[in-house]
Amino acid sequence: MPISTRGFLQLFAVWLPAALAAAALLARWRDAAPSVAVLTLFGFSAALLLACGLANRFAFFFVPAMVLATARALSELADDARSMQLLRRPAFALPALALIGAVALQGVSRGPALPARLRSARAPAEDMRAAIAFLDRRAAPSDVVYHDFWIPFAPLYYFRPNGTYIEALDPIFLYRFDPHLFAGMLSVHRGEAQDPHRVIAGDFGARFVFVQKTHAERNLARTLARDPRFRLIYNHRFALVFEVTP
Repeated sequence: MPISTRGFLQLFAVWLPAALAAAALLARWRDAAPSVAVLTLFGFSAALLLACGLANRFAFFFVPAMVLATARALSELADDARSMQLLRRPAFALPALALIGAVALQGVSRGPALPARLRSARAPAEDMRAAIAFLDRRAAPSDVVYHDFWIPFAPLYYFRPNGTYIEALDPIFLYRFDPHLFAGMLSVHRGEAQDPHRVIAGDFGARFVFVQKTHAERNLARTLARDPRFRLIYNHRFALVFEVTP
């Protein structure tokens, strides 16, 4: 999915100081042109930002590239001046203070939750353990369990390795195996399938559907909840299990 407006705004600690540093470089262009290195870094960051409009995965590359561009811009704005002299230069002080303030604000807003997030690094798999145990009691090893893309496969296979699932690794492998199956799964994932039961029960032959309660799987959960041919047999805080009518 492309990066959302909210997701982009959450990266303000990266792009706000960069924008100020770039503006400072442009303001002094006649007196001291920026180096090829800083122009390259900003250009590369801009290209990655455009790529984020195609897939938010590029944000993982946009952030470090923008940080490097900002650092290079600040070093050129400093001009080997002493620290006290830098504070009296708005062209340097404003981006630097914006960077410090943005990082501090991010730390205050997310700091208390960070230790808990680090401690719960394995929580997604553990959270689904009860749902997978229920599934193991209801489904035979040969029953195909449909799941939304490849992400839930890891906990499913870890806690129930004798089960039968539809996909394990990146979806490109499913596409190479059968483009028709891939297209059907993608339409269900996006909530665009005209007949999701035909895809899940007919094309994949699934008897059960395992849905992790995440934002990425909201379309699948809504689709199944609206269709009486999928019967909800397990509703947990972290996962859903549907039984598929033949």
